[in-house]
Amino acid sequence: MERAALGLIEVHSWTASLAVLDGVEKAAGVKLAQIEINDLYGTCLKLTGGLADVEAAVRAGREVAESLRASCVTDVIAAP
Repeated sequence: MERAALGLIEVHSWTASLAVLDGVEKAAGVKLAQIEINDLYGTCLKLTGGLADVEAAVRAGREVAESLRASCVTDVIAAP
């Protein structure tokens, strides 16, 4: 059984956050656990799933954010 993981993607743009969410959902089989609106007019997306899927989804999300020139911070926590 693959280890579970938690992925965090903080994007400092509401519009870019929606594009990141679309890219994440298309990139890997992850579940969106929560979206938090932050104080920087952006969001923190929290993703769950297998470690490989979460890593792929977070990587894809970062690529989408960077392509839109949105500031982005990411992290993957294995076996939270």
